[in-house]
Amino acid sequence: MLKKFPKIQGVAPKLIIFLLVLLSAILSLFYFFVGRHQGIAVDSEPWGQFGDFFGGVLNPIISLVNMYLLYRFFRLESEERDKILKDERDKHDLILAEEKKRHHEVLRNSVLPWGDIHLSLNGMIEVVFVNHGNGPLIIDEIKITQDGGSELESFFKLLELAPYNQKPEAIKIRSYQLPKGDSTTLSRDVPFYLLQLTSDDLRTDLSIKSHFNTYLYLLSEMEISISYHDIYNTHETRKWSLSQWKSMGGYFYNI
Repeated sequence: MLKKFPKIQGVAPKLIIFLLVLLSAILSLFYFFVGRHQGIAVDSEPWGQFGDFFGGVLNPIISLVNMYLLYRFFRLESEERDKILKDERDKHDLILAEEKKRHHEVLRNSVLPWGDIHLSLNGMIEVVFVNHGNGPLIIDEIKITQDGGSELESFFKLLELAPYNQKPEAIKIRSYQLPKGDSTTLSRDVPFYLLQLTSDDLRTDLSIKSHFNTYLYLLSEMEISISYHDIYNTHETRKWSLSQWKSMGGYFYNI
């Protein structure tokens, strides 16, 4: 039992010393007041009286010591039990925290957004950003840069970069410019039109076809960078080069 509660082992030597000192004091007092005035008794009656006296003095002290040790025992027992309960609670809290983290990751992965650029030459020039993930995608910033590194405010600047010989009304342009500091949210499979160029005269007017090819060449030298985050505030920035249109040999003469 003492091995289980090491604090009691630290108390025992002190008690032994205390009891020895107490016993010495009692014997000394007895000798001072009784023993030095009388010889050693041969009769058993004085020894019986001495034993009653000694036991009457020592028994209450031993009882108090036993009560103290019992108190210490129950206190250490309670502290040990509280420590075991605390360790169990800490272990349970750790398991719960890990489970919450794992559950959070499962939820996060289940609604993870995935933005991708869609390019189309099906009777028009179309650059569309689409969320192919399972959860909402919040667009933070859109950057359009030319091959030289200069940045365009929007695809509307294409009209200034490319000269044309027909009325601007002949070409319909649809482009969304995200204001700085603003954001927009895309649900799953919802398109975000970065650029859409169409014309009713594209199939019949060669000059418009030539103009579309000029646009297509300019676009093939551009790069799009889109920064977005998910509902768990995980940010990501992806870049797309439109140079694939040049490698595809995308022209409108075969429409």
